[in-house]
Amino acid sequence: MVYLTYVGSFPLKNTIENITKATQDILSIPVDYPNYVQLEDMVHQFLQPIAKLRLGITQEGERYNLTGDLKIPKEPISTNAIKLLLEFRKDPQFKDTLKGIKACVTGPFTLSSRIILNTHTTGPFGETALSNPSIMTKITELVSKIAEDYYRMGADYVTIDEPMLSVLVGRKLLMHQYSDEGIVEIINKCLSRVNSLSGIHVCGRISRRLAEMLLQTDIDILDHEFKDTESNFDVYSKADFESHDKKLGLAVASSKILKVESVDEIESMLIRGLETFGKENVLMVKPDCGFRGLGTNGHLDSVAYTSSISKLKNIRQAFNLLHQKKIL
Repeated sequence: MVYLTYVGSFPLKNTIENITKATQDILSIPVDYPNYVQLEDMVHQFLQPIAKLRLGITQEGERYNLTGDLKIPKEPISTNAIKLLLEFRKDPQFKDTLKGIKACVTGPFTLSSRIILNTHTTGPFGETALSNPSIMTKITELVSKIAEDYYRMGADYVTIDEPMLSVLVGRKLLMHQYSDEGIVEIINKCLSRVNSLSGIHVCGRISRRLAEMLLQTDIDILDHEFKDTESNFDVYSKADFESHDKKLGLAVASSKILKVESVDEIESMLIRGLETFGKENVLMVKPDCGFRGLGTNGHLDSVAYTSSISKLKNIRQAFNLLHQKKIL
């Protein structure tokens, strides 16, 4: 089976009214594995609660500073949106169409890139927590705890969002503090306490070196952009997924361009992905990335939000057509 999902974010202001209406709209499409509606900056969502709890980080505007030993919160954080989605799951209107609940957690490399240290280390990202492996270890523990909390709350599919990885890992590693094996170990630790479907979303252009690292992880689903980054079609082979027991999260619609792809266009992208990687190796189909970047005025009646929902509806229609043709 192949399922419809999405990365997480929408171009809306963060209000309970927007979360509620967007959740209803998504479930009505229907989406097989809906993610909780993510309406905050992906770093701010997890670091701001840490700062408010005074667990070793302080916030100054959009900036986060490490001010002491980073502590792991005892209670779950950033749970309002997933709690609301789990409540909707009980509604008979949606119960039969839902295959599972998805929850995304911002990964340790991306979180660390936004935490400023009280040092003056040179080099790329030298003043951030990325330059200190011991602090990265603590941030990885934080991510692991959040992922476990979402799983225990009822998430059936937990993903780590790591846009920073495609920046750090090209043909060479951008930071000498990490080895290929060390990066694999960090990724594994993030989802080591999750006993459901696991995934990692890395957007942008994926290098072959990064692909080989991700194939070595314990994660079930590797999720990337393909619509706006077609070069990613050349990074993996069908044999890669089969020999490493991995599944693919295949993107078939843009998360950067407002124009809504036609059903025919999405159907063509789907077929291309199925033929390239093997139907048996594609488990999730989704847009490239989160829709937050489409944002205009952040209202439910905005062009950006309407475009987001329309893209998901057209992916659903393409799915239905391929099922009728017995391609899916």
